[in-house]
Amino acid sequence: MRNPKILQKGVSLIEVLITLIVLGMGLMSLSKFQGTVMKDNSMGKERTVAIHLAQQKLEDLRNFSILVTPNPQTAIPPLASYQAIVTNQGGRMDNAGNLALPSGTVPSTELDNSNVQYTRTWRVQGWYYGNAATSVNNPATLTAPSPAPAYPPLKQVVVTIKWPDKSGTLPADCGLPTDATQPASADTRVCLISFIHQTDPTPP
Repeated sequence: MRNPKILQKGVSLIEVLITLIVLGMGLMSLSKFQGTVMKDNSMGKERTVAIHLAQQKLEDLRNFSILVTPNPQTAIPPLASYQAIVTNQGGRMDNAGNLALPSGTVPSTELDNSNVQYTRTWRVQGWYYGNAATSVNNPATLTAPSPAPAYPPLKQVVVTIKWPDKSGTLPADCGLPTDATQPASADTRVCLISFIHQTDPTPP
């Protein structure tokens, strides 16, 4: 009587190695995907904060209370004048007579649990009515009429909020649409552009 052959089944070393390689490739892909998601979430949070800071400064400039800054300077009210809105100047004043939302590094008191260092700047240029070249379709230009008014009746403002990229480099400030050359775009920068008219003040 012949003994039946006993069949032995198992996993060979090659099959184990192949399984480990496939598993390793899957884990590597998952780790890269998770890193990308975390980076995108971080960038989204940074941009959300920057947009809020830009909107806050633009509204700060819009809420001027008077047309012309009084003299002497100590008489400036809590809400500054339309005349005072120039590049990196203008807006609400604190009790010490300083801008409540100044240009430069945004203080940590304005940020909510953020360790990102934001920088705030803004540029202003005046637009005028009453030029010979104006028309119904183009009512305002950058050229002041003659005689020129004491201040432009319309001001275009671009607010820049920027923060360092992963290499620690700050991008350039945003340009106005009328600039001959525009700075290169950057992921760590928010630009907010709007017009402010001299009849826009909100009563304090």
